[in-house]
Order: sequence, then C-alpha cells, then structure tokens
Amino acid sequence: MTEPESFIVRFLGPDDNETAGLGTLVDPKNVVTCAHVVNTALGLDQYEQKQSANPVRIVFPLLRGDASQKILTARVAVWRPPPPEPDAVGEDVAGLIIEDRSLPDGAFPAQLAAYHPRPGSKGRVYGYPSKRPDGSWVSVTVRGRVANGWLHLDSTPDSALRVQPGFSGTPVIEDSTGRVVGIIAESGTSSNDSYAIGADVLQKVWPQVGPRPTGRRKRLILLAGAAVAVAAVLSYLIVKTMQRPAQPSARISAIASTTTTIAVGGFPDAVAVDPAAHTAYVTTWDNNSVSVINTITNTVTATVPVGGWPVAVAVDPAAHTAYTATANDNSVSVINTLTNTVTGTISVGKVPDAVAVDPASHTAYVADYGGDSVSVINTATNAATVTAKATIAVGKGPDAVAVDPTSHTAYVANSGDESVSVINTATNTVTATVLVGMDPYAVAVDPAARTAYVTNVGGDSVLVINTATNTVTATITVGIGPDAVAVDPATHTAYVTNSGDNSESVSVINTATNTVTATIPVHRDPHDVTVDSATHTAYVTNSDDNSVSVIKTG
Repeated sequence: MTEPESFIVRFLGPDDNETAGLGTLVDPKNVVTCAHVVNTALGLDQYEQKQSANPVRIVFPLLRGDASQKILTARVAVWRPPPPEPDAVGEDVAGLIIEDRSLPDGAFPAQLAAYHPRPGSKGRVYGYPSKRPDGSWVSVTVRGRVANGWLHLDSTPDSALRVQPGFSGTPVIEDSTGRVVGIIAESGTSSNDSYAIGADVLQKVWPQVGPRPTGRRKRLILLAGAAVAVAAVLSYLIVKTMQRPAQPSARISAIASTTTTIAVGGFPDAVAVDPAAHTAYVTTWDNNSVSVINTITNTVTATVPVGGWPVAVAVDPAAHTAYTATANDNSVSVINTLTNTVTGTISVGKVPDAVAVDPASHTAYVADYGGDSVSVINTATNAATVTAKATIAVGKGPDAVAVDPTSHTAYVANSGDESVSVINTATNTVTATVLVGMDPYAVAVDPAARTAYVTNVGGDSVLVINTATNTVTATITVGIGPDAVAVDPATHTAYVTNSGDNSESVSVINTATNTVTATIPVHRDPHDVTVDSATHTAYVTNSDDNSVSVIKTG
C-alpha cells in the first residue's frame, strides 16, 4: 500500500508562505488537483475561467527531512475550469506537469481507484485549516454520490476537525485500501459535509489518468504545447470493486493448484522467465532493479540495478540476454543473464511500458506509451549505448506488446483508443487495427492456435482474437480489473491476474473451451504474470506485497 505521505502535494501561494491547496501525485511527472487551487496559487480569482501558462510551485510537505522543503515547478496541461461563480456548475479539474528532472526522495505516485466507494466507506483527508500551519488529518465517511457525480462526505464523529477551507484538492484516501477515491472540491463553512470529485469523474475528464492497473502503471499522456509529458506508470489503478457479485463457486475449485510466495524487491511490476536456465526476472520500482529468481529453489539469487522505473522485462534465452524497459529514462537496459550485469542501454520512445523479444529475428519490440509508437531494436547490436533502429506509429497509449514469431506478427494493446494494432514484423508496418473493449491493457499470443488474448480492464473480461482473420471471436468473463495475461500453449491454458478482485486472484482459462476453470487467490495487487513452458508453472508479481506467487496447477 502506497503511503499518503509520498503522494500528497501542497500548492504554495504567490509568496510561497501560504497554502493555496493540495493535490495528488499520480505518476512520476504529473499532479491532479482542483482548477480553483491553481487559480489561488497564481494569485487569481478562484473562479477564473482561463487557463494560465504561468507555473505554480509545489512541495511534498509530509516527506522526511529536507525532501519536504524541496520546491518544484509545475505547469497546467489539462484544464477544466471551476464554476464561474458561487453555486454555478463547473468541472474544476486541473492536471499539471512537473518540470523538474527528479522528485524529492520518498515521493511516489498514488494508486487511483477505478470504482465507486460504497456508502459508509471510511477514509481520511489531509489539509491546512485555519490556525493549523502544520496541517491536520480529518476522518470522513462516504455518504453517496450526488447528481453531478461528486461524492458526498461527512466528517466522522470521532474526528476533532471537519473538512473546511484549506483542504481543497486534497486526496480522499480510503482506509481499507489506501486508494485515492477522489479529491476534495467543496466544503461547508459551518457544516460537517463536504464534496469530492470522484476518481472515476477525474478519469472521464482526463482519460489517460486511469484505470491503470496499476496502478501499472501506469501513466498519463499530457500535452503541453508540443511537449509530451511522461506517462503515468502508476499506479496500479485497478482496485477492489465492492459491488460485483462473487464468482460462481464451480469456477473456484475446478482444478487443483499449489502456490509458493517469494519475497522480492519493493513494488514488483513485470516478470519474465527463462525456462532453460530455470530463472525468472522481476522488475522492482522501489529499487530500480531486477530481482533474479532461481525457479528450482524459489529464491532470489541476484539483484541487478537498472534505469529508473523499470516497468517491463523480456528474455532472449538463446542470447542469454534480458531487456528491461525503464519508463523514467525512456530507455531499455540490456542485461547479460550469465553475469547479471547491465551491458548496454538503448534509447527508445517516450515512456516505454512493455517489451517483447523475437529470438528468431534478433529483434525486440518496445511499446512507447507516451509516444503512441513501438520502437524496434536489433538485438544483435546491443553493445554500448545504441538507439532503436525503427519506430512504428500505433494506436493511443500502447500498454503491451506480444510477438508471434511463426507469422512474423506483433500485437500491440492500445489502452487510449481501445484497439489492438497488428504489425507485420517483416516490413514494420501496421496491417490491421482490431477494435476491442474498454482499456485493453495486456496481450498474449498462442501461435499454434492462431489466437491472441487481450485483457479488457473496463469490462472485467478477456477478449479472444482470431489472428488469421483479426476478429474478436469470444469474450471470457474473469475477475475484477484483469491486468495481465499469459498463455501456456501446451496445456491449453491462460492465466489472468485480477488486481481488483475482493480476493485478488488469478483466473485460469481453458483456451480450448474459453471457460474459466479455476480462480486462485494470490497476494495484494497482482499485476504481471508469465508461464514457464517447461514446468507449466505461472509466476505472478504482487505489487503491494513485494512478492511473487508461484502457481503450479495439476
């Protein structure tokens, strides 16, 4: 669970002494708050409608030591004006790009909820009420939603204070999950009630905000003039949905399974396996490193430092090489898996978010989330620092890429426009675009069956694509917030991580019948999954638990 101290942002007033309001860090370069908070920070009337090009100054007030004093500069990239006058209607949302090269130590993005909090849910908010220069926490209860989609909150009876002026823009943090369910937009001057812009409303105003199963990571594409900001890797935004019916019990125990848990580095994200070497590789955000696991002993045998925000990893077993996409550096780190050392760095497009390798053609494909493109790397020339040899334009917000080496085809899931781009890897051209469901986030291919599987985060399902015709042929209902998918062709099985399930789980799919045959509980915030084709074992990263679950079915 991400601690609120790492993502709460304070907006300074024009003289840097007063507090104009608060906001939420939602990825390494972006902050969301209320538009009227920005106006106040710039010394404008809070009802000003025009977006300002002037920068604001922010700090992370709850970080430890000198980190809390580091002043950063941010500019508005997304603007939805506040109400033009009291009691009028206005969306009141602002998204900002942090211009500084690095964040203070300890700063880390929030996990934004993708669900409606249940009435009666408890939470807390942090703000700067009058005569409290060091700030205060207030406990709140969600009463429900009102007509404009905002959340109605009450200060709880056990809270010494209430939400009041001085809390504008601050995140509403749900006690049970630690997720941000909204931001405070309005408070009464004498009553205990207040109103928050729900996280789902923020996502409608600013679609790239979520849902990001996280949290991966996610990512925001923000355009400021001609500049594209760093995309949110966050975040791991798909979380527990409390109103979904339980899965049918017949699907929970149809097959037997055993699980083992391996402790790895902080905030594990992606995982890849080398079956021949009996090794798995796990990217960890907190450590900017890759944990190397011996899959025979299920122990971590090495930790390899890589670039900033490692979000994806792929292995070329024959070349004894692993490729790690690092979102904060716009690069790919090349790891020699025999020595567990980085031997090269490859510059790619903006905010790389996924990587896949075609060993037969000595090529790697990198989905550049912030550039709406795929970078193509010649893996035979990895020595020293090099640049990707080609860039292919695809759909908006490419989150995932998978390669079918037998048909010389790559498949790219584009969460920004709900599509899958089909690439002819011989010519590096897009030959087809397949429209799929809400927020496609991951893709896996079964070459022999001529089938691709795409997670549909917004629909809690997996879509099946016939790769011979590039058409969707089936929709399989899985758990809540399906984040990643991996296929074991030999056993006709696919594994899907459900990061939003109440029991956080992996759905096991029989790919011959397109049915869910088991639902296996794992640890908190399961994100990525891969399969060892030699042992038919699945490996799942649990981002909130700093662990990897090992699933052996039988």
